[in-house]
Amino acid sequence: MFEVANISIIGNRKMNQDRSAVLSDNHGALLILSDGLGGHPKGEVAAQILIDTAKVAFTARQRPIANPQKFLNHILNTAHEAILNFGYNQKPPINPRATAVLALIQQEQLYWRHLGDSRLYVFRNQQVLMRTRDHS
Repeated sequence: MFEVANISIIGNRKMNQDRSAVLSDNHGALLILSDGLGGHPKGEVAAQILIDTAKVAFTARQRPIANPQKFLNHILNTAHEAILNFGYNQKPPINPRATAVLALIQQEQLYWRHLGDSRLYVFRNQQVLMRTRDHS
């Protein structure tokens, strides 16, 4: 059993580019977080592309997922290609970017991948057990 909380504070920005989702079933859960990268156009679209890509991949896979690390890499690679294609097809072409955090929980194990300055924190008994390091 797990608990999920979702909060997104826009601060002094005009647009909130944060996106997140939790997908779960009897075999586990996939937690997804993405944030548009500052200074790049359409970061909110890039973030949503990651969310949508992860949802499609999770829904299509039989669970429990046999190779979790390969699955998470597949999501990141597929989303990256889709974001590049989106940017290339704009007139004029643009270069959208987003951070990514993916956490797959299944069979009492946690598997994760992350890119950029969004972090994954693991808490137990109100203590931080682990957190990822920024790539920025």
